[in-house]
Amino acid sequence: MPTNFHSDLPNDQLHNPKDFGAAHKNSVVTKNNSEQLSWVKANYALSSTITATLASGETIMNLATRLHDSSFTLCQNDTTKYAVYFDSGSLTSTFTPPVGYTGVQVNIVGDANISEVHTALASALNALTGITSSVNAGGFVDVSGMQSAPHTTDVSTGLVITNTETPTGNEFLQTDGSGNIEWGTAPGGGGCSNSWGAINTEGGSFPTANGCGDTLVLTGDGGRHIDIFGDNALDTVKFRVHSQVQFRGNVEPGLEPTAKYAFRQDNNKDQKFQQLLGAGGALNAAQVINAAKVYPNTASVLKSVVGFASAPTGTAAQLTLYRYSLICGDAEAGASITPNIAAQSDIINFTGNNVPMCFDMSITTLDYGSYDLLVPVWEWTSEEAGSGARTFWKITMY
Repeated sequence: MPTNFHSDLPNDQLHNPKDFGAAHKNSVVTKNNSEQLSWVKANYALSSTITATLASGETIMNLATRLHDSSFTLCQNDTTKYAVYFDSGSLTSTFTPPVGYTGVQVNIVGDANISEVHTALASALNALTGITSSVNAGGFVDVSGMQSAPHTTDVSTGLVITNTETPTGNEFLQTDGSGNIEWGTAPGGGGCSNSWGAINTEGGSFPTANGCGDTLVLTGDGGRHIDIFGDNALDTVKFRVHSQVQFRGNVEPGLEPTAKYAFRQDNNKDQKFQQLLGAGGALNAAQVINAAKVYPNTASVLKSVVGFASAPTGTAAQLTLYRYSLICGDAEAGASITPNIAAQSDIINFTGNNVPMCFDMSITTLDYGSYDLLVPVWEWTSEEAGSGARTFWKITMY
């Protein structure tokens, strides 16, 4: 006997509230910025398998007639929705898609069999942007390319439709630009995303990151001499690979005091400071090429010039690294050469041939171009030049 008391109603007499909507699995209830409650579902890839069958007592000759103007819905996502309908060539179509849906017409011949229906359906669906469809080995129609979409649902065709969801996985709840809560890809490789995004390189470094583990790989010099630094203004972390040149040079007897001598590495005077500089550090092209120890890349930065030297007690010297900027104009003309001091040590007061004195040069901020060369220079600053000296340099750039 019916009762008016809800608490006493049996289950088959209970009804859902007005505007009731079933929650999707793997979803959470949220309130959006319009004060409305909604279920936010986790992301998934949707695929469907569709099969045409004959109704009880139906013959092949009746199949196309029954399917004519019948439809089912297929959604690529929550906003791109299709009403897929059949049009038999022997009949006139009057199908009108529902509001919010785009009609997709599947053309079949008047005496189409099940295989022909499947082929026509797969062809029509595969023509949709982002959707992939084909007839599988079992003769059924496979459809994929739908993302977090409502299930493919029959309206009036009688087709058998099976839907399969494949969760994206490793997601987390986040807010969009309007404050609405949504599911997003988790950092650290959720769904094999690349959370390193774009990595800017400079100074010859080649950093990359793989997709799933987000493991940073630095190549270009075998992983040596890596510099990692932050930029507060841009809120970024940068990686640089250093280039480093090390060399040993000798200072032979006979050099004049208070004169500057460039390093020489030609065949006759290898590893020695013997090329006298002109006024202001002037050298001609051949002298610069013979003296150069470092060839900077464009936009390189000089990081450090350090080392040690030893010379007789009572002598003193200053070590300088010159940048010679070669500016090429006309291709048939010679390059102009401009010297600048790139780095310079304090005056070193030596205490013996076998007592190394360390130096750490002060760096001058300079721009480095495609044809710049760096040349080490030695100058005796004591009244008497030493009978000889030895020095070791380490020049680092990035």
